[in-house]
Amino acid sequence: MGLPKPLGRYNVGFGDFDLRRIDDKPLSEVPSCPPFRIYYPTSAKPPAAWSGRCSRAWFPEFAYSWGLCSTVVRPTSGVRRVALGLFASLVHVVAWSWGAIYARAGAPLLPPSKEHEEESFLPVVIFSHGLWSCRTGYSALCCDLASHGYVVVAVEHLDGSAQMATYTDHRGKKKYVSHAHITESMGKVPFDERARQLKQRALEIQKVVDVLESLQEGLLTQGSNTVKGNTKLDVTCLLHRLDLNHLVIAGHSFGGATAVVAAGLDNRFKCCVGMDVWWEPTEKVSFEKTAGRMPMLFVNTEKFDWKALREARMVFLNGREAAGTEEEPLLTDVYTIKGTVHQDQSDFPLIFKSTAKKLGFNGDLAPETAKNINSRLCLEFLQKNLLPPGTVIPHPVEVVPEDKEYLVKLPPSGPTKL
Repeated sequence: MGLPKPLGRYNVGFGDFDLRRIDDKPLSEVPSCPPFRIYYPTSAKPPAAWSGRCSRAWFPEFAYSWGLCSTVVRPTSGVRRVALGLFASLVHVVAWSWGAIYARAGAPLLPPSKEHEEESFLPVVIFSHGLWSCRTGYSALCCDLASHGYVVVAVEHLDGSAQMATYTDHRGKKKYVSHAHITESMGKVPFDERARQLKQRALEIQKVVDVLESLQEGLLTQGSNTVKGNTKLDVTCLLHRLDLNHLVIAGHSFGGATAVVAAGLDNRFKCCVGMDVWWEPTEKVSFEKTAGRMPMLFVNTEKFDWKALREARMVFLNGREAAGTEEEPLLTDVYTIKGTVHQDQSDFPLIFKSTAKKLGFNGDLAPETAKNINSRLCLEFLQKNLLPPGTVIPHPVEVVPEDKEYLVKLPPSGPTKL
C-alpha cells in the first residue's frame, strides 16, 4: 500500500518548511523562497502504512486534490465547479488510503558516522516539479535519493504552474496559489508566459539555496518555519550537516527546464539532472546555453517526444558540445528509457495504478520498474560526477544489467543501444 520502499539502505525522514514573506509585493515581481519539503536519511524506523506520520502526507490537504482534478474537470461554470468538488473528494479519499509515503515525518536526521567522517556533511539535491504538480509529486524518487545519503529539497513553485501551492504572507496568513491557467488547455498558453514563469522559477531556486545556506549556518531558527502539524521540519537538525559545496539541481518536465536555466545562472550548482525536460520554453529566456560547465544528465521517456522538442533540445546539446574543448569536453549524458511515458517519472502511476493505465499515464514498462531504472541512473551519475575523485562512497549504486535492456544512450553521433 502506498509508494514502494526506497532503494537505499537508509530509512527516510521528511519535513516541510515555509518562510514568511517580508512584503506584500506580487510574487511574480519579487520572488521569494517558496515552500519546500526536505527528504533525508534517518536511522528511525519507517511508520506503519496507516500511521499519521506518513499516510496523509502525499497530498498535504484537500486543495491539492482539487487542483489536480481541475486538469480533468475545468471549473468554467458553477455546475462544473460542483462536479469538480465531488470528483476531488473521491480522489482525496483514494490518495489518503493509497498515497502513503515510505518515510517518517519529523524523524531525526541520520547522525554522523564515526567510520566515515565525510558522511557528516550530506550532499544536497534541489528538485523542481513539473506543470500541474507540487512538492510531493515526486516522493518516490526523492526517497530513493535520500535513502542513499542525499538531502533532497523538493520545491513548490509559486509561479502558478503547480496544481496548488501555499505560502505564508507578510502578515503570517496562509495563502493559496492555484494553477494560473486552470481554465485553459496547455497548448493555448503562449510561450512568452511560460518564459515568465520559468524566469520566476529559476529565481525561486536561487532563493532556496540562500535559505539552505542560512539553515546550514544556524541563521534561521525553528520559529522561522511557519508550517504547522507533524510534518513541520526541525530546522536545527540541518545545522552544519549540509554539504552545499556539492549541490545538485534536478527537475522533471517544466522543472527540468527550470533546472537547466538555474544551472546556467548559479555557479553554486555542481551537477544538473533533467528528466523529460520541456525544452521549448528555454528558447524564450536568456541563459547560458552550456548551463555552466557542470556535468549534466538528461533522462527521457520514450513517448515524450515531438519535432519542436527535439529541435530545441539539439540547440542546447550543440551549444554544450561547442562550448567544450578537446582537452575538457563538457560531460552530457542523454538516456531514453524504453516503454515509458512522461508520467512514469512521477508518483502518479505508482499510486493510481489502474487509473494511470486507463488514461495512458504509464507505459508498457511496470511503473515500479520504470521508477527504479530512473532512480538508479540518477544515483550512478551523481556518485561518478558530483563528489571529488577518490571520495569514499559507502553504498555505491550502479545500473544493473536488467536496466540496460531498457536504456538507449545518445552519443554525439546519434542514438545507439547502451
